Amino acid sequence: TLFLVRMIARAPADLAAAAAFALGAVMLLTVLVLSDVGWLFTLRGAAVAAELGLVATAFAYVLYARALQWIPMSTAVTLALGEPMMASLLGVLLLGERLTLIAWGGVLLILVGLMYLTVARDAAQPAPEARAKELHV
Repeated sequence: TLFLVRMIARAPADLAAAAAFALGAVMLLTVLVLSDVGWLFTLRGAAVAAELGLVATAFAYVLYARALQWIPMSTAVTLALGEPMMASLLGVLLLGERLTLIAWGGVLLILVGLMYLTVARDAAQPAPEARAKELHV
């Protein structure tokens, strides 16, 4: 996120996201060389790779990069903490997956952490009435 914020300061969000993906692709080339990628050459494999690459990753990352132009990085990172939890819950609700007790504990810890950060952030901000008095004094 810090890399992306710094890139957005110098370039449009879409270009910054593309640069982040290009850097990640270069770093993953060794994995590509050492892995069996035969499944990519089937129609189903290519469709899955295209959906995961274009929709689930690239489109989502471009939206994230654009959002970083308007929301603080701390808020973006806090919201990103909920992503694995939501993926787990969607797996349970939509795909019938079963979580272990430890996984449910992780979900609970993430929820408690996000609630704490939300409450702490709200407590740190003055009430609207107090802020209005500050401005008119």
